[in-house]
Amino acid sequence: MTHQDRTLQVLLAPETFNLGETSRAIEVARQLRFLGHQVRFMGYSRRFAAYVREAGFRIDLLDPELSDDDADQLIAADQGRSLRHPFTTEMVRRRVESELALFRDWGPDCVVIGTTLSTFISARAASIPLIYVRPYAMSRGHLAAMDALPLTQGNSRIGVQLNRLTAHLVRALAPRIRWRPAAFRRIAAEHRVVLPSRTLEALDADLNLIASLFPYLNAQATDPTEIAVGPIYSQTEGEVPAPVLALAEADRPLVYVGLGSSANRRLALDVLHQVAELDVEIVSSVG
Repeated sequence: MTHQDRTLQVLLAPETFNLGETSRAIEVARQLRFLGHQVRFMGYSRRFAAYVREAGFRIDLLDPELSDDDADQLIAADQGRSLRHPFTTEMVRRRVESELALFRDWGPDCVVIGTTLSTFISARAASIPLIYVRPYAMSRGHLAAMDALPLTQGNSRIGVQLNRLTAHLVRALAPRIRWRPAAFRRIAAEHRVVLPSRTLEALDADLNLIASLFPYLNAQATDPTEIAVGPIYSQTEGEVPAPVLALAEADRPLVYVGLGSSANRRLALDVLHQVAELDVEIVSSVG
């Protein structure tokens, strides 16, 4: 990034029940502040809002507040454990109204989000550029390049073929899916926002930044709507625990395993069991 002639007002809007989204947004905000821009946060959950304040940024907690039960329901949906979500028509309506009120009050030049779905309506209604900082997994580029989806475990011939067939079906069908929750369709119509009919297109921002290592490191092909910017790591204050420092100074390589909010217990244990067979030390934050 380079210094700009004009100071921008940038509103960061991660879902603050999600630690990964919140910590990525904080690092983006730090860089923006370093470059001389004005930054401000908004969110709906108190769960990780304190992290934003501790980093020295203002955050507006908007109405309606997202309860811990609602947050847990969204995490379960993100992990594929549930199809339920708390986004009723009334909730989406109030979120969009709150966001539009903040836009009018502060006048941001752009909005930077995680997967903050209501902003796909409010930012379009207000004609404010939307920037989506997201991981590579299930992005357009990932879906287009997917050659196997681990539906089954192991390396059996049938399992490998099934995983490849599943990936082929996902590549073929994902761009054609036209599912959008009814609440979002209704509220978009109330604000005269025309959401794209295909789901992937409806979840496109004006700029989609892929914050993952391998598309950036390996120069993997991404969709024309995406730019690979590499991983954005949380730079928290505080000392590294002494046991971790001791492992880092040992002869064996030190491997950190952290799978983010989309992972589940089964996946985490599978990864840890496989990594445990290597001649490495392991530090993990998975629960």
